[in-house]
Amino acid sequence: MFIVKAGAIIACNQGALPTPLNVIRPFIKTQYTPCANVNDFVPMVNIVPFGICRSPMNPAFKPPIIPPCTPIITNPWSASNSSKKLSGCAILTSNATCKCQLGGTISILFAGQMQVKLS
Repeated sequence: MFIVKAGAIIACNQGALPTPLNVIRPFIKTQYTPCANVNDFVPMVNIVPFGICRSPMNPAFKPPIIPPCTPIITNPWSASNSSKKLSGCAILTSNATCKCQLGGTISILFAGQMQVKLS
C-alpha cells in the first residue's frame, strides 16, 4: 500500500482510458511531491473523464452508440487509512476506490511512487 501522490494514474472499470489524478494541494508534500487525501474526488477537477463510458446505467448508453465519460462522483474515496490525516482528512492510499453514480468503480493503478529495493 502506498500514499497516493501527484502523478498517480486512476482508471474506471466502465471507462476506456486511464487518467491522472489531479492533486491540487501543492503545499502538502512528501519527497517534494503533492499528496492526496480522500476528498480529492471532485469531477473535472481531481478526476477527469476516462474516454468513453460503457456502463449500461448511463442513460446515454444506447449501443452501438457509446457516450463520452462524464464522471458523476458525490462521495469521497473509500477511507483506506483513516488513522493518518492530511489536511484534516484521511490520506489517500493505493487500495482506495471511488464510485461513479453511473455505475463505475474508480481505482488507483499507480500511486505516483514506486517502491525501490536497495541492495
